[in-house]
Amino acid sequence: MTTHPLPDAPTLRELAERLLHHPHPDGPTSVELIVGALSASLPPTLPLPAGARVIGSAMYSRGDQRLSMSAVFDVPETPTVTLTQYEAELTRHGWTTPEDFRPMHGGFVFSEMGEWRSYREGDRGPDLTAVVRARDGGSQAAPMLRSPGARGRSPAAAAGGACEWYSPSLNPPSAS
Repeated sequence: MTTHPLPDAPTLRELAERLLHHPHPDGPTSVELIVGALSASLPPTLPLPAGARVIGSAMYSRGDQRLSMSAVFDVPETPTVTLTQYEAELTRHGWTTPEDFRPMHGGFVFSEMGEWRSYREGDRGPDLTAVVRARDGGSQAAPMLRSPGARGRSPAAAAGGACEWYSPSLNPPSAS
């Protein structure tokens, strides 16, 4: 077995950002990883769940346009309690659950998906999908914030990927 030296933090960040990069016909997409914090460019009306410990976030951009943000934080409550409390906090800050957000019924649903709810700030957005899974006596929350132009797509798809989170890309076999 080959052993590799442990890389330093800047090398790990560079590796992760390159692995998360998604090419797109409209121009290159970049990913900024923020360890232990959220991006300073988030809407001031976006609260954190009570008792949240921020693990970090990823901001997807194309040029100067912010497309989406994904974050991970741990919360001491169960998924149901976390979502209920977070919804109350979002509502106090003007976020709503619009009519066009409908949960999936039937078909194939990933068993580890966790509980989720979607919200919108005002009439135009941005949109927020909060996904919460049970973890070590509490919950892991993974909110995904999308700019109004990226509505209805995963953060990876909004950043230029072709729904890589949901299905592999398929290519025809090469002619021999």
